[in-house]
Amino acid sequence: MYAYDLIFILDLVTCVLAGLVLGSFSTVLIHRMPRHESILGRKPSTCPECKTQLKWRSMWPVFSWVFQKGRCLNCEAPISRTYPLAEGMCLILSLCFYAAYGHNLITVAMILTTPVLTAMLFIDLKHMIIPDRLNLSLGFLSLAALGAYAWNQPLHMVETAFLQMLAGGVMFFVVALILAYGVSFALKKQALGGGDIKFFAAAGLWLGPMGV
Repeated sequence: MYAYDLIFILDLVTCVLAGLVLGSFSTVLIHRMPRHESILGRKPSTCPECKTQLKWRSMWPVFSWVFQKGRCLNCEAPISRTYPLAEGMCLILSLCFYAAYGHNLITVAMILTTPVLTAMLFIDLKHMIIPDRLNLSLGFLSLAALGAYAWNQPLHMVETAFLQMLAGGVMFFVVALILAYGVSFALKKQALGGGDIKFFAAAGLWLGPMGV
């Protein structure tokens, strides 16, 4: 029991740290993607107002925003609540995935989706778009989850899972098209954009045909 408790505690600590780090990465996606800036470059993090490069004490996910009372240490300009909300969302999602699916490689793949899903939400709310790179990332991560599932499964089970994944992607894509054209025709205005349709397809890869 002691060993089990220790593993559980280590898992929780790992999930918390992973959630916070991935949450910090999600804020990079949210800030840079709509501006078509590189997300992998060495561009330092700066205050959006005074452009001062942030010091290490200002870059702790969630905690820095709380301790600084939501303001820049240099110019005291307010810092958007998007940062702690996105970071907190990634943390909560990571813990939820672990609670639902436990200690395995598939859970790792699912936790890696948290910055993608979080960035999708915040970018869509603010800019009404879902960047193609985020949809592609979600799709590629479904392949990582399939690879994790295939680790200790017989070949015929992996083939079945792969076919279900493809069927889910196609079915969700078709449903999205029907919704896009049907609802748009009924409302006389565009109901779903191209990014939404692609998101349905990427989500279908994860959820499978029964998820429809």
